[in-house]
Order: sequence, then C-alpha cells, then structure tokens
Amino acid sequence: MSLKLAYQKASNAHEAFKIIQTNITAETIAKYKVKAELDYDEEAKKIVATGKGFSLTMLFQDDHASLDLDVSFLLKPLKGQILGSLEKQMARIL
Repeated sequence: MSLKLAYQKASNAHEAFKIIQTNITAETIAKYKVKAELDYDEEAKKIVATGKGFSLTMLFQDDHASLDLDVSFLLKPLKGQILGSLEKQMARIL
C-alpha cells in the first residue's frame, strides 16, 4: 500500500469505515473539482474511489487504514502531492 494511517479518533476498522463513509462522499470530493465514483464495501471494510486517470483504494484494518493510489501516466508527477493531501485530510478525521 502507498500510505498507512494510524487511527487517532477511531478505535477500530468498523468505526473508521463509518467515519470515512460519512465524511467523504461524491459531493465532498466535488469540492476539489474532482469527479469520482465511490464504491463502499462495508463487509470488507474497503472503499474504492475511481475517476478519470486515478483509482484510490482505502482498506480499513484493526489499527490503521491503508491507502493505495494508482494514477495515470499524466498524473504520476502529482502522486506525492495527492497522497500528502489525502494523508492530511484523513488524519484530521480518523
């Protein structure tokens, strides 16, 4: 995985999944001028966001969340910035 985030506010995977499911929606993402389709798999504790040129997989485990970002060739130079921004936003709510 590209990034691991330890839970600060959530106490387990189920709670972290619910926090993200509530706070990160298609409308929230649209504020950043990004169009993405979100797929929530509560049983697997996994959220997949896909859009033009990227795919983000968030997997919630007992004590941390793992994020894996796959970007198109054109977005590769921005991958570090995108992951940094994701880390900052998610660490604030998890």
